[in-house]
Amino acid sequence: MSERNKQAVLDFYEAGLNQKDLHATLRQDFPDLKAEVERVFADGDHVVAHVHGVRVPGQSNGMF
Repeated sequence: MSERNKQAVLDFYEAGLNQKDLHATLRQDFPDLKAEVERVFADGDHVVAHVHGVRVPGQSNGMF
């Protein structure tokens, strides 16, 4: 699961920041996507966010 989660984050940044296409992709595939930041940790220049995402309301395993 850990490797899958890492890949999901890498894909998110590649599409959203590098390809500048995250909004269109998510809107098309997951129009009801919601994300809630649970916690944020910072240590110097490193920031980690724990985010709970729900791609489809009412569906469990909302990792993205």
